[in-house]
Amino acid sequence: MTRLIREANGLTIEAHDIIGTDLMIYSAWEPSCWLPEGGHAHSSLQHIDGVLMGRVGMRRLPAALEALPAFSDARLTAVQAWEGEQEHEAYAAIVAAFPEAAFGRRSSGEISLSAVARFAEERMRTRSYERTQEPWL
Repeated sequence: MTRLIREANGLTIEAHDIIGTDLMIYSAWEPSCWLPEGGHAHSSLQHIDGVLMGRVGMRRLPAALEALPAFSDARLTAVQAWEGEQEHEAYAAIVAAFPEAAFGRRSSGEISLSAVARFAEERMRTRSYERTQEPWL
């Protein structure tokens, strides 16, 4: 299994492949902790280099959003906007650390990219000068 760790925009970015597939998954992580009221600050956790990390996009709801009435339109709209901000933060950091991920599929703060797409992006980036010499590119 391939696992790459880089830093970007103050976050730790992880890229790992899925065994038996040609997919690479990119995700953004930040330090997490146990909260005084109980539970962790993130719902998705892992250790990276001995540090407890939580995935960006999986933060615990802030008190202001928790206080909104359950199942209300106001809460749904506010939570979706809050989650969207986290996803945008994660995508920006991922692409800063791994530019090839810009061509991947974005979902819930992660980006997935197939080997075929990675190869095509790399070829276009590194061999663009040959486009006039190789019309089939």
